[in-house]
Amino acid sequence: MRAYSTGNVLLALSLSLCLHARAGEPTVRYRIRMLGEDIGSASYQTKVIADSFVTRSSIAFRLKQAGQAVEVTLRGALASHKVSLLPLYYHLTVYAQQQEQATIEVAFRRDSAFAVIRAAGLGEKKIALGLEKGTFLLDNNFCLDHYQLLLWHFHQLHVDSARYPFLVPQILVQYPQTFHLRMAKAGQDTVSLPGGKAVTCHKLEAITDSGLRMSFWVRPEDGFLLRWAVPAQYAEALYDSSWTPSQPQGSLDLDRLYSHLIDRLYIRTYTDVGDWKRLEFLRIQAKFEILALGEPTEDTPWQDFEGQCKVVDKRACYDGVFAVRMVRNRHPGRWLRAEEQEAYAAWLQPEIQAPSDHPEIRALADSLRNGATHPLEAVQRVCAWIHSHIRYEITGSDALTCLRTRRGDCGPQSYLAVALLRALGIPARLAGGLLYVGGRFGQHNWVEAYLGEEPGWVPVDPTTGEVNTFSAAHLTLWRGWAGALNPDAQEAAIDVLEFRKVQERGEQ
Repeated sequence: MRAYSTGNVLLALSLSLCLHARAGEPTVRYRIRMLGEDIGSASYQTKVIADSFVTRSSIAFRLKQAGQAVEVTLRGALASHKVSLLPLYYHLTVYAQQQEQATIEVAFRRDSAFAVIRAAGLGEKKIALGLEKGTFLLDNNFCLDHYQLLLWHFHQLHVDSARYPFLVPQILVQYPQTFHLRMAKAGQDTVSLPGGKAVTCHKLEAITDSGLRMSFWVRPEDGFLLRWAVPAQYAEALYDSSWTPSQPQGSLDLDRLYSHLIDRLYIRTYTDVGDWKRLEFLRIQAKFEILALGEPTEDTPWQDFEGQCKVVDKRACYDGVFAVRMVRNRHPGRWLRAEEQEAYAAWLQPEIQAPSDHPEIRALADSLRNGATHPLEAVQRVCAWIHSHIRYEITGSDALTCLRTRRGDCGPQSYLAVALLRALGIPARLAGGLLYVGGRFGQHNWVEAYLGEEPGWVPVDPTTGEVNTFSAAHLTLWRGWAGALNPDAQEAAIDVLEFRKVQERGEQ
């Protein structure tokens, strides 16, 4: 693998000529497809202004859930240096049902970026961060002009592979950092474009440091993108010069998509342990891979791991034996003093997924705390309220949306618990891993709350209602705002070696 250099004079001249030629072409259009169905379109126009190469993009698609369809539109403008192709300025506006929902602005300097992000219900966030040399911009998956700039750059390098740093503006509030991907040639392939035309292409494969895999099919002569695909998300885009904005679009059924995704996030086992909430002890032989943007973990006070755990580029590969014990939360804990709250400030601050300072969050938190004599009682009330008032439904939303709609899966319910606990002055963080249910281990999130030096951090699960006890069916694999079982990992397997359940009265 070879690192690229934007200072190469011949490369700069050839890119400049390529882009001037491309800028004279009309609008470039793509069909957006998910689960094999057309659900929208993406297009962009190019223009050279002074020393900048400007692309203006438009993305439109329809989402459907519970019979209701929502039209989503993204309009973006990206100015890049016309020689190096590195970003100079970016602006994106997101609309739903033609109503503005969010805007993102990012100004780039040689070694830094400054972003302003505004979103409905979240206010304005300003973020400044340092950049690695040669950082590209890759925002929404369907912002295909961003990928085209990267592909043009790679095409002109004439190498087999290269590693690129990139910035993702849409997640900067959660992850103010740069990521990396490795682009590599993967031979020749044929692409069937709309209209039945077959084109022989160069195929390129890219993998990000979070484990996401993408494929690109480009024209051999100029690196022009004809097809883009992310198999793990059932998503692709096809170049279609005949498409017109007046053509009708289908809708992506989110319930169907979530069903497909969830099926990929389970590992089956051949042992049925019955009522998993009564699991007091569980020992398993496991081999799998986790994608963790948070903090990968393996050992906790209630969990031991013997084996090998390799963490490379935010991917944690486990191969060994886990022993998990039930946690019994009995210690009431104590409210933290002011100086202690400063030490745990990182787990008390509002975040985009858990806006603990929002008036609606604070109002509910105050009502739940009323009369609570110790922190554990407050945690019990928060989890009991979520368990009884939030209907389990795959939404992938944030805490505030979960509260307002009274719907959410384990992620949004855990975000809401974190927000409420932080509003009460109780340090809280998201945790997750795998949960055994009905003969299989599936991806799951829960919460850890800090109740003072003793008992320290305690795990609770608002989705399942487990507070006083936290069953050994929970395999803790990450802490932080993101983690997932890698659906593309090979040979994922879990074998139950030993288990023990809490006996009920009358059992022998």
